[in-house]
Amino acid sequence: MQNGNAFEMALALTRYGFVIREIYANLGPDDFVYLRHLAQLSPDTQVYSNLSPSMLYYRGQDHPVDVTIGKDAAYYHEQAAHLSWDEDIQPFGYAGVISLLQRLEQALLERKHPWKGLWKYISPFAPDDSGAAAVLYGLNGIVVICDAGGCAGNICGFDEPRWFSGKKSAVFSAGLRDMDAILGRDDRLVDKLCQAAETIDADFAAIVGTPVPSVIGTDYKALKHMAEKKLSIPVVTVDTTGMDYYDKGIEKAYDALFPVLADPSQQAEADTVGVLGAVPLELMHPGDIEWISQSLVEDGWQQILLFDEIDDYRKAGKASLNLVLSPAGLKAAQYLQKTFGTPYELHYFGLDAVVDFDDNLFSGKNVLIIHQAVAASAMAAMAEEAGAAYVTTASWFMGLPEPQGTDCVRLREEDDLRRLADNDQFDIILGDAYFRRALPNFHGQYVDFPHFAVSGRG
Repeated sequence: MQNGNAFEMALALTRYGFVIREIYANLGPDDFVYLRHLAQLSPDTQVYSNLSPSMLYYRGQDHPVDVTIGKDAAYYHEQAAHLSWDEDIQPFGYAGVISLLQRLEQALLERKHPWKGLWKYISPFAPDDSGAAAVLYGLNGIVVICDAGGCAGNICGFDEPRWFSGKKSAVFSAGLRDMDAILGRDDRLVDKLCQAAETIDADFAAIVGTPVPSVIGTDYKALKHMAEKKLSIPVVTVDTTGMDYYDKGIEKAYDALFPVLADPSQQAEADTVGVLGAVPLELMHPGDIEWISQSLVEDGWQQILLFDEIDDYRKAGKASLNLVLSPAGLKAAQYLQKTFGTPYELHYFGLDAVVDFDDNLFSGKNVLIIHQAVAASAMAAMAEEAGAAYVTTASWFMGLPEPQGTDCVRLREEDDLRRLADNDQFDIILGDAYFRRALPNFHGQYVDFPHFAVSGRG
């Protein structure tokens, strides 16, 4: 009794972070593709058939929920907030999602229910498919974003600043249509990839996942096998879902590339250093990539592998040291250590551009640092050295396996930051300027510590 497939909507809302307690609907053959994924993501969700006579004895008060969608759910849960969602004309696509969330919020506010997980001040962070595409950018590969067009547009238009630098990269959208997704037409995707390979002299091909192949359960191993049978170049697949943050996509892309491209015969050279995680999303400014390279040359390194060119992957074994700029590069560093014996260390560049450590900014102060874990830990160490009384780091992104000496707080929603920082506990907060908007009651000093994946400021 709502406009839309109940199982599809339940799966989408689950991926957005909602807890779906119950579904009232009658199963059809087309519903099982959603139900299989729901079973994995939300195994406690109950499905009730309205055709069953036993529903006469169902008591909604024994199964409390905050909000219902559709008239059937509202009938069983009178005490909850209600959203009918049954109008004759409704928005769809992105506008439909925004409308649904806004009306859910309105329904909850009218019933004075608490609204958890709503992000009101902080913009959405870059997703995992953008992180994967950032690693693949400029490697002379054919990169196919397995989507209908929207994800590729966001990657190229918002999350990848190098598109505006003049550096070219062959990035395509698979252009999936509804029936492609429903019928799983992998052969059509492979045919399109082969057509692109006929006109582009590429060293490899990459297929990057998005929410669509995630929902329909695309078999990436089979897709890789099908493509390699028709192509004369290696094929890598990155099973991103569009639901994780960008750093997970960076990690998965490295994980796919190094085993395929790294030359096992390479030997370490004393003047060569590798840098893992040097993609714009992990840095303060996209131009920091060039500045990092220049800084390492000034430190005496003659060959710098930034892994932004395919030859860097082939020469990965030449590095005598790998510098890891973010947790997303840690798994790759461990792989290279196991394969070539290359040691690695955590390192972040450019902290002096954020604050002057020679003044008394941190002396005797309680400090909160919000950034990706390597950057935050590096800043925390310098703040402690500069006389800070107490330092805490916080992040929504991947953590480090070992404590770095300071308190580390894992953030999951916007309100977690407000509970942590929107009070008088800290004298100084360092974080991207976009975080400041979520802290109207913070009265201390706020220092801009940019993070491109957060605000996209270049």
